[in-house]
Amino acid sequence: MKLNSLLLPTTVCSLLLSMMISWPVSTSTATGQTDTIINSVFTARPPVIDGRFAPGEWDAARLEPLTFFMINLNTGEDTEPIPADLYLMNDHKNLYLGARIYGLPYNNPNVAGRGFDLFTIYFDSNNNGTYNFGEDEKLLVTVQPNIDGGQRGLYADLHRVPEGQDNADRRIDGIGRIVHTNPRGIGDYIIEYAIPLNSGDAEDISTDMNGRLRFNIFWLIRLGAEGVAGELGGLFGLEFINTAQWGVIQLQPGQPPPDPTPQLAGTIAFISREFEGRPQIYVMNADGSNLQSRTQGEAFVATPFLSPDGRRIVYTSASLDNNGQPVSETQEIYVVNTTGGRARRLTNNRFNDSHPVFSPDGARIVFARDGNIWVMDDAGRNQRQLTTDGADVDPVWAPDGRIVFNSYRWGPVPEVAIMNADGRNIRRITNNPKGSFNPRVSPDNQWITFFRYDGPGEPFNFDVSLYHGWNIYRIRTDGTNEQRLSVNDGLINYRPTFSPDGRGILYQKVLSLNQFYTVLHYIDLQTGRDQQVLNLSRVDAFDWR
Repeated sequence: MKLNSLLLPTTVCSLLLSMMISWPVSTSTATGQTDTIINSVFTARPPVIDGRFAPGEWDAARLEPLTFFMINLNTGEDTEPIPADLYLMNDHKNLYLGARIYGLPYNNPNVAGRGFDLFTIYFDSNNNGTYNFGEDEKLLVTVQPNIDGGQRGLYADLHRVPEGQDNADRRIDGIGRIVHTNPRGIGDYIIEYAIPLNSGDAEDISTDMNGRLRFNIFWLIRLGAEGVAGELGGLFGLEFINTAQWGVIQLQPGQPPPDPTPQLAGTIAFISREFEGRPQIYVMNADGSNLQSRTQGEAFVATPFLSPDGRRIVYTSASLDNNGQPVSETQEIYVVNTTGGRARRLTNNRFNDSHPVFSPDGARIVFARDGNIWVMDDAGRNQRQLTTDGADVDPVWAPDGRIVFNSYRWGPVPEVAIMNADGRNIRRITNNPKGSFNPRVSPDNQWITFFRYDGPGEPFNFDVSLYHGWNIYRIRTDGTNEQRLSVNDGLINYRPTFSPDGRGILYQKVLSLNQFYTVLHYIDLQTGRDQQVLNLSRVDAFDWR
């Protein structure tokens, strides 16, 4: 097929302009070996979206051989063909798209100077033959330096908007990963997507009555320093706005499995940027109903925790400077009723108070101040310091009245520790060079859950660690029987908390570092099933009672 004056979408143009890269319009080709209608095979075994083709994972998919053409960005001339394979599967919830692009160098400074890769899928979401405003885009881009073991890349859920507008969807969904098989030389790019089907969101894809949808793929790899030739490829890249010549995916039907979504009970308090521009605290039923805002105004809010009876939320808040940044010296502890009303300030000092949590009887609050653990009553009176090493953070109560917390007193990474409510008998629970972050205790007092970095190097070397896996763990309160609970998918899985009945763990998963898109996942501790729950994608912190 011929790329006839390819009109780049807003996403690509903005990226190229922001990187000060110019390139000519090309008349390259990208050819499928069959008709433009491609069948997507129904599957009851969806792939793990981790940028790696596990053995057998895509064997049942429809495979479509493709050819991308390398193009000299200075002249616009084709140089050589690049083979690729496209894989398509679907179930009743998602379209699964995999791609392998063969024999290209990784774009890091150790190989080819400055560069980037970009892989975008476009959908004519309403199948009307025109790429309208609001139509869906799923973008993967890699811009990171060399990282041993491949790289995760950035994922973005976008839609077409007029020039100059923000094209990030308000609710982020789907997931994508791009990994190079040899980050130090020539290898393959592995691309995997899970894209929601017929979700009801106007900015997401939907099929026509025959189970078809129109799509376009744009692939760009920019290698070398400024002025050095790069490569460009496109599939179904005909006149961009008119989608009549785009590829068509025909979804294969199949027997829908029983809905495995767990029915969550209780109350969840959380901070989100999904409904307003600035993060605020919200409260809702754990099944997603009865959503209510509980804070508003020009303040920076953090770490909401519910009282044991679910009637109050304790949190921290800081005033903002003229640039909208939090003033750390004024971060104090507040409490507000879950039913609404005015928040009450509980602390007022020159320190940075953080992580307040109610005691099991709701009468006291433990919190961190200046690297030490403190306690006060629920009205903010009788404040008392419990630890003095200046190395303790993130305290929570255990149901038996003891306090579990993170401590740096044993080294450069935090470990989980436990102590009596009066600060005596401090005992170390975890011991790992990668650290153990953000502990929470099960309702039966038997387990502590936390998260940990599992990638190469140190957890605080964020140039590397943000692009490798962080996982959910649990350990007995006596320090035995440590277990990893989350699938090591290379994503950031963090901030776990037990369900009120202790049967599961709810945690946050970062789908992309681009604007820090997150979703909530639930692990059933009896079956081990791990799945996304609740239709939220910009949660910054949460608690569940």
